[in-house]
Amino acid sequence: MTGSEKRSILQAYAEYEQFEQNENIHRERRELAV
Repeated sequence: MTGSEKRSILQAYAEYEQFEQNENIHRERRELAV
């Protein structure tokens, strides 16, 4: 695996982590709103 491949994988993983956290925040807000 080249350095640039490794970087793009880490980038994609970081974006996914961010997405997961955002989803969890929205879910908590919906539960609080009920």
